[in-house]
Amino acid sequence: MDQQAVNTAQRGPNPHHVKRRLPPPTTPPPAPLRSSLLMNSLLMEAMVKPLQRYPTLGATVGTGVLCAFTYWWYATSIRSTLLATQRSCQQMSDKAFHECREMLKAGERSWGGDIRSRDAQVRRLELQNVEQTRSVARLESAMKMCLIQNA
Repeated sequence: MDQQAVNTAQRGPNPHHVKRRLPPPTTPPPAPLRSSLLMNSLLMEAMVKPLQRYPTLGATVGTGVLCAFTYWWYATSIRSTLLATQRSCQQMSDKAFHECREMLKAGERSWGGDIRSRDAQVRRLELQNVEQTRSVARLESAMKMCLIQNA
């Protein structure tokens, strides 16, 4: 045996000289699926493989994704909390406005009643004053008559 045959037997056949079998021909996928496959392969090449190749980059991107998810969750949660608080505040302000209107109406009614009562009291006092004035006038005339008769 020559030297080349010995080397080939020790190392196995040269991979560059071995004929490779091609996979059986397949029909190409439909156009939308082809673009989807193209996007998947581009996504794999551009995003996933570098993340696998560089663990620090993968950890950084993973942390960023986790932070983005946490921010999204917090924003959604706080938005629902704020909406509930807004509804609660709106209900409280509506209730306070209604109570305030009722208090104003009650105050107007009370004030109106007080004014009518005061007016009635003033009329009574005026009548008393007129009666007292008449009584004083009668007494005065009676005293004058007494003085005239005694004189």
